[in-house]
Amino acid sequence: MNIKSLLLGSAAALVAVTGARAADPIAVEADPVEYVRVCDVYGTGFFYIPGTETCLQISGYARLRYEVVGEQENFEGDDYTAGTRVRGRINFDAREETEYGTLRGFVRLQATNRFGNDARFINEDGILVDSGSNADAAVGLDLAYIQLGGLTIGYLDSLWAERDGLLTDTDWSVGDDKANRISYTFTSEGFSAALSLEDDGSGDFAPDVVGQLAYESGVFSAYVSGVYDEQNDVFGDVAFTNGVITGGAVFADEDDDNGDGAFVVKAGASLKDLLVEGSELKVEGHYAFDPSRYAAFDYVTTFGAYGSDNLPSFAIPIEKQIGLGYSQAVGPFGVAVSGVIGNTFDVYSFNTVTQDVVNVGSTDFYALGLNVGYEVTNNFSILGEVTYRDLDLPGDVEDFDQTTGFVEFLRTF
Repeated sequence: MNIKSLLLGSAAALVAVTGARAADPIAVEADPVEYVRVCDVYGTGFFYIPGTETCLQISGYARLRYEVVGEQENFEGDDYTAGTRVRGRINFDAREETEYGTLRGFVRLQATNRFGNDARFINEDGILVDSGSNADAAVGLDLAYIQLGGLTIGYLDSLWAERDGLLTDTDWSVGDDKANRISYTFTSEGFSAALSLEDDGSGDFAPDVVGQLAYESGVFSAYVSGVYDEQNDVFGDVAFTNGVITGGAVFADEDDDNGDGAFVVKAGASLKDLLVEGSELKVEGHYAFDPSRYAAFDYVTTFGAYGSDNLPSFAIPIEKQIGLGYSQAVGPFGVAVSGVIGNTFDVYSFNTVTQDVVNVGSTDFYALGLNVGYEVTNNFSILGEVTYRDLDLPGDVEDFDQTTGFVEFLRTF
């Protein structure tokens, strides 16, 4: 083979190879897949939303309660009503760091299905009320708020309701409610000071004003809160006729004209692991200078056994209350006890015959709660609770007492 033949053969081979490659499809390199990354800046359960520096946590629970409420027909008797209530809840918690501090957005959605006699159920204060039907409840907005540094804006628990409660599920806290609010909290080495402007729903310009000072260490915490309730409402839905509650009375301060607002103060302290590991002891109380929804609690549910003699629950404006709670955890078991004593403002009953408003005096009361819980496995627990209320109604009115309870099955995630 001569040099000329070798060169021609090599050229022909090179052309063939080049042509073959030109016929192959052009491969486009795909962008690398961005897998979900764990975000450990804010604790467990957070992950980065792909393509952002925002951390998101999704949590919630599914819960069933079997509830029993003592029927009080004319405030006497031992009949009970039972029913079930199922709730589903889901939380979305988004956080990221900014030059102004942590930016947070929190949204909670939940729905509750109630089933039983007339679809009655126990609300979050342990009081049985009527739902009106056995149908599934629509999904509703339970919480939605924004936080940036110490600033909080949105719909959430009133600042007045933060840190309170006496360790049992029915925690006997007064004015335990949510509000649309704008608040700011300053914190430093365990101390915090917060001020909140809250919509009272009255439609006027002036908001309710809530302030709170608090301290928290590893084993000890304490707080004191004060509120100016701009809309000092008259309390109704209760009247006494021949010693029986029939509707239409007013709880109010005898010297109050319901025009210059109401002032309430509340304080509490807690000790953890004081004598035994896994224990907590808490004391809490309040004093109201004027009747206010911030010092009210639905202590009483009045209804007959069945049918048209049902009467609604009513809120009692409490002048002063003090309570004590204790909880103890031992492995997967937990137990908690709580109790409160106090008295209401004067009760003014409207006489439908004489058209007179009669002051029948203040009301003393006490309430007790006990629960026992067991963690079956991780994220699944059972809780049982019993509560008892006793209301010493004034004058010739029958005293009222009532027992309620529930067994709860809870799966969290």
